[in-house]
This record gives sequence, structure tokens and C-alpha cells, in this order.
Amino acid sequence: DISFLENITKRETQAWRSIDEHGIIHWQRATSVHPHMMLAYPLDNAPMLKRYASESLAYMDEPLARLEYMNNIPLPSKYPIDWDSPQTLHNFRHDFRHNFRHSNINVNLIHNKNNNIDKNNNNNNNNNNINNDPPLKVGFVSSGFSSKAVLYLSKDMFPYFDTTKYEIHIFSLGEPDSTHFLNHAMRGVDWRQQVIQHVHTFHDVKHLLHDHIQLAHLIQQHSIHILIEWDGYARQGLRAQGLFALRPAPIQILHQEFLGTTGSQHVDYIFTDTHTSPPKYQHLYTESFLYMPHHFFSKGHAVQPQMHPPSYTYPPPTTPYKLGTGSPTQNRCLSPTNIGPSHVSFVYCNFHKFLKYNPVTFQSWMHILRSVPDSILCLLPNPPEGLPNLHKHIANSFPDLQQRIHFLPWEPNPYDHQRRHADMCNAILDTHPYNGHTTAQDALYAGVPIVTRSDGPDMASRVTASANLLLGLDTELNAHANDNHGQSYSNITTSSQKQYEQLAIHLGTNRTLYDQIRKHLIHVACQRKPMHPYWDVRRYVKNFEKGLSMTWNAYLRQDMNEIGDWMKNEDKQEHDNHNSEQPKMSKQRVRVRKWKHIYIEEEELTAQGSYEDDVCVHGSTNNDKLDEL
Repeated sequence: DISFLENITKRETQAWRSIDEHGIIHWQRATSVHPHMMLAYPLDNAPMLKRYASESLAYMDEPLARLEYMNNIPLPSKYPIDWDSPQTLHNFRHDFRHNFRHSNINVNLIHNKNNNIDKNNNNNNNNNNINNDPPLKVGFVSSGFSSKAVLYLSKDMFPYFDTTKYEIHIFSLGEPDSTHFLNHAMRGVDWRQQVIQHVHTFHDVKHLLHDHIQLAHLIQQHSIHILIEWDGYARQGLRAQGLFALRPAPIQILHQEFLGTTGSQHVDYIFTDTHTSPPKYQHLYTESFLYMPHHFFSKGHAVQPQMHPPSYTYPPPTTPYKLGTGSPTQNRCLSPTNIGPSHVSFVYCNFHKFLKYNPVTFQSWMHILRSVPDSILCLLPNPPEGLPNLHKHIANSFPDLQQRIHFLPWEPNPYDHQRRHADMCNAILDTHPYNGHTTAQDALYAGVPIVTRSDGPDMASRVTASANLLLGLDTELNAHANDNHGQSYSNITTSSQKQYEQLAIHLGTNRTLYDQIRKHLIHVACQRKPMHPYWDVRRYVKNFEKGLSMTWNAYLRQDMNEIGDWMKNEDKQEHDNHNSEQPKMSKQRVRVRKWKHIYIEEEELTAQGSYEDDVCVHGSTNNDKLDEL
């Protein structure tokens, strides 16, 4: 199926994609394969196809929104808004005159001969708004301001924004959680209300979900300077379709939820880090890189009072199973004792959605099971509708392992599910090229190591490898491919897959190594003097704020590259090689900006980290254990 869809996308790209003389990309229609589905496809020899799928949808997004939801009304002449006119820039520079005159921002062109980041111009000046400059108005747009993954990970950012320098607006397009769900599944915890308490204005605009023109007008009315996209193409496409193409804010940034390029020429930056999005892969993105100094993923596990910190010891098991009891080998993925090994030696887990599975990854899992005697694999039926297909695949291809693969019942409460990682999992086997993202943070905060691959070019394929690197476990958990000897990409992929299997087998058969890694992860998660940068959400927000200010200063300075030069170096050459016979398309001239990439260097005070006095953290009782260790 993957090969079939790859060929379809190649043919559609050749037929429908063109680049005009100004370097502007045009599409006649969107590709058949959705960008979110493309994240899971191991397109080893054609990684650009993922960008092309996003490009095509982004280009058709706005006219299709008017066609589908608004009776194909004409687009008002003011859109897309031109924020680069001399008068507009003059007004903004006057409003932010102190920041504009005294900023010496760290913006570096990464696309150079050596593909290195030039840090020679870095400095430690704080670029936040100071003196009498007004606060930057930052808007977050999402349909997920409810019990969704993006809020689970990122809601804890909002209490730490400096409200004297940043005015946070939420534009919520989705429905709130039902009272029944909040009272029962969430036990009264309402993430939406937690966000409302810590932002300047929460705009409930679900009635504008299918009216992107009025939504753009509202955002402009509130003079939003920086608009952050929190949907992308995730969550079955529920989003503000067509909004960003209207340019309701001068700067528009993708953050967190959809881990891939939007393909849009109207999204300026993407929050990432240098390992997740190395400079050599910039041609796979339409956005410029906004590099966080550590892992780019926000996560609030360490400051959520409902979250149980990990423990070095396992409580005795209970029958029937109770949350927080027993070890993974004792709990056996809650499988009957008469099925599978009588004494389980090691429990590998994967709680990702089935969308992320593929035959190559699953074959690796089966090889790992065969190589680690009496080990089992614990999965989650996500979604349950996919179980018959997976059971059939296992029965046909791996009949000898059927009794060693089990499925854990669904747990509606996210905190209970996170806690189950410690009870059920010795280690996580990550998926490639679509890593676990939210599920990975749950596992790491439970002290569960994740074996992953680091050879993919896609953003979604490098998130866990970047996490392991920051956590000090690069060698132990990241499968690296040696690509320095002119190997083909397929050979590199094969090499990485074999090392992935070897790391997982070594982890399951070397108890000393496993115990060392597990204790290290628990120590990092419980660290409070100061917090480890991976779990320090306050430190994350300080760097996030600085990034926002740096993009704004870059806008005031108009510090950008020429779009034509950028396309000529990366994308246009490949396009010309494959699309010389494309039909010419009628074009509407629009200005497309390509900013220089930004590297956020931590301020000295921020780099000192957060202590318990700085943030409201749980798990302080673990400090005694850490001191003893």
C-alpha cells in the first residue's frame, strides 16, 4: 500500500505542481494522500513527497474553505494582508521603538556551504520587550482546547508567561469537554478552565470554525502580532481551514501539534531543535527554523499535581490489578497466566496509535521478541477497529508469537494511563518514521526507556532521538546509521533498523544496563535542585518567549532571505528535474517571505534552571531519595 500511494503522489506532483518565475509554488489541486497519513509512511527514497502533500493542501486550503463552507464567495480584496508595507512597518517600529533600536537579535542564515549554524553573532542581550514598549500580543489558534494531547502537554506553559511583556490570546475553535466526561473520566480536572485562568483573553470562537474570513477579521481587530498554529493537519483535519493563508497576523508560527511542515508559504517559522530538524534537511520544510536551545517539545508532567512521580521500587502486585502496584513482569500486560510464558522475563510496550505502525517496524518487534526468551509485547488497541487487521497479520506472518503479544484495555483518564507505564512497561519500542510524541513523554516520566531510530529525515521521526540525546542516553537508546561512506539511503535505513533491534535486545537481556538507565530516567524526572531542562516547563517558556521576541524583531528589521534564492538552492532544482513538462497555470501575484533561521541562545539567568520556589511542583518527597542516591 505504501509503495502504491508513493507512486500516486509522485505522479500527482509531476502533473499538478509548478513554480513560477518568482519562485512561488502553485498547485492545481491537492494530492490524494493526506499529510497526516504521510507522516507514517517510510518514504526512504522520496522524503520530499511529504512536503509536497502538505504544500498541495496548504495551497488549496483557502479557496476550498470558501467553496465548501461559504458558497464560494469572493475573497475580500484586503486578504492576504500585506504586513510589509512601508507605512505598516513604520507604525510598528514606532510602537516598539526601544526594542527595535536596541535589539541585536540572533538570526542566522543556516543554508550555507557547510550547512552549519553560524553562532559568531550570538550575544546574551535580552530581546524581550522592555521599558515603554507595548506587550507583544500572541494568539494561539486551535480546535483542541479540551482534553486533547496538545493541551495535555502545553497547558502548563501559560502560567509562566511574563504578562508585562506578552499578552496571550486564545482562539478556541472546538467544543469543550462534556460535564459527564469531566466528572467521570477526568475526575473534575478541566484543562480548558486551567488555560482560561492564565491568559489575557480566551476567545470561544467555535462558531467561526467554518468562517475563516470572519475569524481573520477578529484576529486583526485584536491586533495580534504573532499567531501560533496548534492544529496543523492533525485531529482528522479539524482546524481553521484557510485562516493562515489570509495572513491575519504579521508573524505566523507552527508549534507542537503537527510535527511536519505545513507546506504553507504563509507560515513563517516552525519551533524545533537542531537534532529534530538539522540544517541539512531544511529543504523538507517551507518554514524557517526557530531553534529552541533544548528539546523543542513542551511538557508539563513535572508540575501537574495529578501526576505521580516515578519510584525506584515496585510495590507488591495485587489481584485483581490495582493502579500503581506490581512490576511489568508481574502484571504481564494484564494477560491470563495460562497464555504466553509462565514467567515473563521482559515487557516491551508500544502505546501509539495504529496509524504509526508499518510492516518493517512490526517485523523488527517480532525479531526482538524471538531474541529475548520469555519476553512479551504489550500494545494498546488504538483504535479498536484496527484490531482484526493486526490479529490477522500476526496470525499469518508470526503464528509462533501470537501468545506473546497482548493488548492492554483502554484507560480514559490520562493520568492513570501515564502511571500505568511504570506498572506495565520495562521499555518502549518506538515506531519509525512516526515516533511516539505524547506517549513518549508519558513513558519517560515513568522512568521507562525508549529505543528509537535517529536516521529519518522527517521531524516526526526524530523527536524521541532528540529527547534521548538531551536526557544523556543517546548511545544507549538511539540507533544510529553510519552514513559517512557513500551508502544508499536504503542501506542506511537497513543499518539503523538492525541497530535498533540490537539495542532493544541488549536492553532486554542485560539487567545491569537496564537498571542503570531506568534509575537515570527516574533521577532526571525527580530532579528539583534545579529541575532538569527536559522537564523544566518554566525554563521552556522563558526560551519560548525569547524566540517570539526574536521573530518580532526580525520582522521589524525585515531580516529575511530572498525567496527565489532559497528555492533555487533547494527545491526548484529538484522540481525542474522532474516537472519540465508541467502545464503553465494562471497565477495571482503574492509576496512570499522566507526568513532567516533563528537560534535561541539561553539567557544566563534562564540557564540556571528552576527550583521548587520558582514553580509549583509535585513529588518533592523524592528529593530525600535523590540525596541518598
